[in-house]
Amino acid sequence: MVNSLKKLIRNMIAFVFSLFPVQNRVVFINFNGRGFGCNPKYIALEMLREQVAAELIWFVHNLNEPLPLGIKKVKWGSFLFYYELATAKVIVTNVKNALPFHKRENQYLVQTWHGSNAYKYVEKEVENQLSPQYIAGSKENSALTDLFISDSPMTSQWYRDSFWCKCEILESGMPRNDILQNGTVKDKERILSSFDLSVDDKVILYAPTFRDNGSMNYYNIEFSKVLSALSEKWPGKWYLLLRLHPNVHNSIKIEPEIADRIINAAEYGDAQELIFASDCLITDYSSICNDFMMMDKPVFLFTSDYEEYAHRGRGLKSNYDELPMPKNKTNQELVETIKKFDEKEYRKAIGKYKNKYFGIADGKASERVVRRIKKMLD
Repeated sequence: MVNSLKKLIRNMIAFVFSLFPVQNRVVFINFNGRGFGCNPKYIALEMLREQVAAELIWFVHNLNEPLPLGIKKVKWGSFLFYYELATAKVIVTNVKNALPFHKRENQYLVQTWHGSNAYKYVEKEVENQLSPQYIAGSKENSALTDLFISDSPMTSQWYRDSFWCKCEILESGMPRNDILQNGTVKDKERILSSFDLSVDDKVILYAPTFRDNGSMNYYNIEFSKVLSALSEKWPGKWYLLLRLHPNVHNSIKIEPEIADRIINAAEYGDAQELIFASDCLITDYSSICNDFMMMDKPVFLFTSDYEEYAHRGRGLKSNYDELPMPKNKTNQELVETIKKFDEKEYRKAIGKYKNKYFGIADGKASERVVRRIKKMLD
């Protein structure tokens, strides 16, 4: 009853603001107000670089979120949020939920999503496992979408088959990956300085995905042994950036003797910057490993619950089994894989995988998307 009343009020507010004229404005949605990151960030930065004549609005939960000069912050769910959404010429989002606005003919919705070549089944692929509310919102979002951003014909077909996508698809590449090609030493210095690290320090990123049942039993990595193995393989002082999935709300166990070398990066706004600045990765079933392979950086998998994860819940696609790297199920296996890592063989193996599954990654995706947005504004 309470939720229905809240929804009715939101719809009434959205309707009132839909009577106001559409403005030369672009609003950006990153995971419903999480912060400055993902594909919308790099599209916004490119619009600033090109000095596109439009007002740029970024929705945030935290008004203390730092944003570049030229981008206006608006709090998610505020009255101003409804007004900006209702009167924006272009809405750029990376999630597929229903939005509280009444879209008009001279408004355009650009869906960037937040990745490609996913390993887990999503959207229509697991429609019977997702909530009816989410499915309804996702279908509504697709019906209102004017442009989908893709990085390959394979991704485009995935959108058609699984995202209820019937709109135009622009095979531009993923804007968020532009930094992986265009990033500089100064960028790396800036990113690492956020954690009081320098470019001389060695960094491994641990970024696992979440479990649908909320279990924390599968993040039981012995980090001290991992850091020791890394130092043995690549001499130097290693630090670990810990970035748990936003759906994971609990902490994981850290050995006290290495606590000063484990850095919580969960609140860092842009995961792609962490990927760019890190030397290697430990993950499990997250498609973040695609981004590391894009840069030919070492990826190590820790999959202690592989059988359960692969065959229950949403499950894993065949492209995961084709990943050309060991699926380490124990800490001992993980440590041995790090020690035996052969860069030449690794690059050869991932080269074949990338040729089959990877799409456009030339550092110019943001330019292509902004070129299309400028046509919408015109």
